[in-house]
Amino acid sequence: MRKLIALDLDGTLLNWRKKITKRTIDALEKAQQQGHVVMIATGRPFESSLKHAVTVKVDKYGGFISNFNGGLITNIKTNEIILDTKFEIDLLKEIIEFIDELGVDYSILHDKNLYTNYHSKWLFRLYRKAIGQNVIKDDRHFDKINFSVNKILLNDSMKNLKVTRKLIEDKFNNKLEISFSSPVSIEITPANTFKGQSVLKVAETLGIPREDTIAFGNYGNDISMITLCGTGVAMKNSSKELLEKADYVTDTNNRDGIAKYLEKYVLK
Repeated sequence: MRKLIALDLDGTLLNWRKKITKRTIDALEKAQQQGHVVMIATGRPFESSLKHAVTVKVDKYGGFISNFNGGLITNIKTNEIILDTKFEIDLLKEIIEFIDELGVDYSILHDKNLYTNYHSKWLFRLYRKAIGQNVIKDDRHFDKINFSVNKILLNDSMKNLKVTRKLIEDKFNNKLEISFSSPVSIEITPANTFKGQSVLKVAETLGIPREDTIAFGNYGNDISMITLCGTGVAMKNSSKELLEKADYVTDTNNRDGIAKYLEKYVLK
């Protein structure tokens, strides 16, 4: 039976060096040769996830990439956009203004520019510089926004972000999806936009039943696909919350957890 295999990137498919090991590459190529479909499901933008999709031959075998936690879904072989969900501009302005009032570091990516404010801690500024992002700083971006985006990223300590998340949820009620993507970041997307929804959308497009979908993840923004897919596989290095919700726990991202699961349960 053909499976749809959905893979988170950071902490899941990528090891601590941000690389994919040969054993994992080989296992994923073999799975695709046997007729299974692979998709990347990440909070990252398209450009920074494409190279990893190509490494595991998703482009060759007609797989997909889901970016911005399900906000953008692309068929890599045909370049067809299956789904592109963005904030309404007025709502985006309202969210950014509220975040500025809270004094929290945010970033939004549009047309290869990263818009942020002056609340960034040095570590986040250093990271953005290291990966070559064109950063535009302003505390009143909400006055100038005439475009929309798929996702807003907030950076701070986990303690502060828990408070911030609650304030944003109370303010905007059911208009948003908010999830932790690391101990120092939360990601905000439009309502009903999350990884699990994107995996089921691709499965529907391909005619693959939900019970034949497999998701691999390690953190909060992966929980929706871990719980919604037929089989949710947690990496051993996953957060406690995700480990509790998974159907199966495989080895860590540094010890070929994905390959070990596929070799045992999927590959002929």
